Amino acid sequence: MFFKITKMFAVIIGIFVLLLNCVTVAQASDDRVDVNVGISKEVNDVFQSWVKDQSCADINDFGTEYSPRAAIELVILCKALEHSDLKFNLNLIISGNYSRSLILASSEHLHTTAETTWRSDTDTKRFYITEPIFVSNQLEKGIFTTPNHPMLTLPVNQLIEKIDQYIGITVNNWDQDWSVINQFTENVIKAPSQSSVHKMLYAKRGDFCLGEFNQYKTFELSGLKLINIPGVKVLFNESRHFVISKSMPNSAEIYTALNQGIKSLREKGLIKQMFTQSGITPADTVFWQVLNKTKG
Repeated sequence: MFFKITKMFAVIIGIFVLLLNCVTVAQASDDRVDVNVGISKEVNDVFQSWVKDQSCADINDFGTEYSPRAAIELVILCKALEHSDLKFNLNLIISGNYSRSLILASSEHLHTTAETTWRSDTDTKRFYITEPIFVSNQLEKGIFTTPNHPMLTLPVNQLIEKIDQYIGITVNNWDQDWSVINQFTENVIKAPSQSSVHKMLYAKRGDFCLGEFNQYKTFELSGLKLINIPGVKVLFNESRHFVISKSMPNSAEIYTALNQGIKSLREKGLIKQMFTQSGITPADTVFWQVLNKTKG
């Protein structure tokens, strides 16, 4: 497996894509299949700090303060391909955020994104959908607030009873988060981005937000750190999957290989192990109270 890092500046009017500063980390051989993966700069920085000069198959240490789910999922994608029969070059393309990466994948520039997608958000006419990485009710998030907020000192039973008296904030187009948070409170306001959520919490325009777990149970953006409120969490009923654009070269072959690798990783318990080691699904939250209603 070989890595190639490419920076992408995309102007989506038509669609025109300009690739800049292509750096080949290793010389690719002609019989290898290119797998073009859209990734944000922040996620790529974390992934590169883990992989260094080794194969992604050797990544077992997720000891960075910021361990975004997308970086963990990219490790899973890479390891899944390593566990398949496919000879491939993994080309990481700096393409902006998750939404832009999906647009580019729909527009014949990327095979996939570095992170999984919600099952209901995926256009099956344009994308192959892999076996789930997160099955129903597996992905969990915590409740995060600013340091020294009174919510941090409430006993769990009082927090559950009083949480609808506090103001939640979530990103306006995150439909799954809206669905989950509205299951335990209607006292929620919108923000244009996650960094805006942090700024609004620090400006005391709200009290809490949902956030993914990591090893340290803190959530920092733009220098603003949020603290996890222990004892409660939410679960997402929907599954998450990798998607492969059907319009890209070798897409069916990549999709088959990825599913083969995912099955191998799951049978060996490696996906669950990576989630636990990275803190995405911490062992100590197993018995925390679930705030939202789960199905099935």
